[in-house]
Amino acid sequence: TLTDSITVIPPEDPIVSNDTVCEGGTTTLIATNGPGMSYNWYDQPTGGTLLGTDSTYTVTGATTTTTYYVETVSPLGCPSSRTAVILVVTPLQAPTATGDNACDTGMVAATVDPVSGATLYNWYDQASGGSLLQSNNGLSYDTTLLTPGTSTTVYVSYTIPGCAESPLTAVTLSIDSNIIATNPILDSIC
Repeated sequence: TLTDSITVIPPEDPIVSNDTVCEGGTTTLIATNGPGMSYNWYDQPTGGTLLGTDSTYTVTGATTTTTYYVETVSPLGCPSSRTAVILVVTPLQAPTATGDNACDTGMVAATVDPVSGATLYNWYDQASGGSLLQSNNGLSYDTTLLTPGTSTTVYVSYTIPGCAESPLTAVTLSIDSNIIATNPILDSIC
């Protein structure tokens, strides 16, 4: 009798690149290998949950650095080893901002240092759950009229397209009380 032997050669591992995205952002991971191949994306190096079956896998609203795993599948259904793909999520930092402390005038303003890539600066009246006072692409909060001897706090964040909104920074605006001499010196003249 003649016996044939068949050797099954799994496909080569997929070619992938790690990626970086800002917190809350969306990115697409890409795997390549060769024509006629399909791909499986997983959340674990073995077993795990099947996340997608295309050469690309889109991650939306990324919040933490995560490792994904992808395998190549031949036209006969043979999988390769899984290859790790690391998606690094860069957290957004609170902006740096300063507020005016003025004397004898009721108008004060707050300014924020520019943040690379930011397109909007949002000013709120509360640290969370407050009202949006102003949103613009400028670096300052419109002047606020205050009574001498009072202060107020506004909160600023920024947004970068495709990312989440940054944490808030508190900015205090104040007007000093008018200084009145309690024992004035009187001049005499004859």
